[in-house]
Amino acid sequence: MKDILKFCSLSSGSCGNANYIEYKDTKVLIDAGLNGVTTENALKEIGTDIKDLDAVILTHEHRDHVQGAGILSRKYGAKLYANEKTYLASLPRIGSVKEHCVHIFDGAFEVKDLVIKPFKVYHDAYDPVGLAIYAGNKKLSILTDTGLVDGDIADAIKDSDIYYIESNHDEEMLEKGPYSYYLKRRVRSEEGHLSNMQAADLIKKSLKDKNELVFLAHLSHENNTEKLAYMTVYRELLQSGRRAEDFRLRVTHRLKRTLVYEVD
Repeated sequence: MKDILKFCSLSSGSCGNANYIEYKDTKVLIDAGLNGVTTENALKEIGTDIKDLDAVILTHEHRDHVQGAGILSRKYGAKLYANEKTYLASLPRIGSVKEHCVHIFDGAFEVKDLVIKPFKVYHDAYDPVGLAIYAGNKKLSILTDTGLVDGDIADAIKDSDIYYIESNHDEEMLEKGPYSYYLKRRVRSEEGHLSNMQAADLIKKSLKDKNELVFLAHLSHENNTEKLAYMTVYRELLQSGRRAEDFRLRVTHRLKRTLVYEVD
């Protein structure tokens, strides 16, 4: 039987972020931005018992990434993984958890069959990270909540089989939308969020045309649509000379999970 890497986005966006990864006997959650009941039910829908999670890995301390972490640890015994600054900044939202359930990382670490390599991103948080996750000879990269992409980020995610890339806003919708001048400037800043075009540019440079799975993530409700994000990136990829069969482009959702995708 082949070793299969499974991925499911339970929710992606300002309402809450949580992504499920399974490989061999290892089951982890990347971020815990949903409440405990919602997380439990979403996992149950894909055949996973929340008590079987081996780790909940936090990328940064914002509410939509950590608000469920405390209850997952207290009620279900989940082990929380975060770098020190993220964990300390998350405490007001996480609350008290047992010491043995907290794992502070500083660099690459392992969770059973997975090797996780955090990398620096640019966001208005204390020490936000993206994640390159290695499952045997497969690789999955998580990159959201960054205002820019530098060479280190591009190198960290290259050669992935699954890309989970922020495609937060359409630049024209943001400019004409309801956000205040301050919020618009924050979103566009180097510590804000990637636009559809920025995502498209990164994806164009990253793909090796080996039918990789690409998820567009963390879409803004006010400044983007699923159709617009998809069509912008799809168009740019085709205009770069790629064929539709060279990649598999998907869009994540704010209020519902995706299908469970498998790579073997």
